[in-house]
Amino acid sequence: MKTLIITLLLAYFGSQQKLDGNYKLEFEEKYNLNDGIVSIQGDAYERNIKNGKILKGDIIHKNKQVILTDKKSNLKIELFTDEIQNDTIHFRTSKTDNLPIQGDIIIYSGKMIKIKS
Repeated sequence: MKTLIITLLLAYFGSQQKLDGNYKLEFEEKYNLNDGIVSIQGDAYERNIKNGKILKGDIIHKNKQVILTDKKSNLKIELFTDEIQNDTIHFRTSKTDNLPIQGDIIIYSGKMIKIKS
């Protein structure tokens, strides 16, 4: 019985997919200056924006969400784990400021498209 439970737990946690590789980042049309390429490796990423700026950050895995957090800003890119296996992943961004009540504010949305090597 103990072996069965361990096997089921390993199967469940082992089957969870993680982001890896390169993705084209496309924001909504009016915010397309933030478009670029995201290179994801393990729990870190590097985001190369069209204007030449390079941002690095960490990846946080939550219950049904994956969050890419820039190291030098308060911007977060939020994805849902049920889309990770797809070639196109929809995202939204939020940033946390010292807002008195709400805390988070959604500022952009868009999609990440897997770049095939």
